[in-house]
Amino acid sequence: MAAIVIFDREGRPLATWGEEVFAVPHDIWIDAEDRVYIAKGGGVSLFTIEGRLITQWVVTGGPNNRPHGAHGTWADRHGDIHVGEIGSAICCKNTGGVEPVTVPWQ
Repeated sequence: MAAIVIFDREGRPLATWGEEVFAVPHDIWIDAEDRVYIAKGGGVSLFTIEGRLITQWVVTGGPNNRPHGAHGTWADRHGDIHVGEIGSAICCKNTGGVEPVTVPWQ
């Protein structure tokens, strides 16, 4: 299993967590409010910087609209959250909370 290690800007470790949770996290991104987004098989998990789970988003797609592996997550300058996965991508509009409105990528 993989562990998530959070470092400060000088490279000193601040926290380590998730050893029992993640087999293979694909992407990690930390927003301006210190929320940790982790793209992994089946979707994106959102944590506090200390490792407390806030929410999880399932990424679906393909011909059967089944859960897919999220491979990247990032936000644009408007705060809209984008999730990339094999075969497609989605844009999650930031509504001011932690639950986005999913908009299919066209």
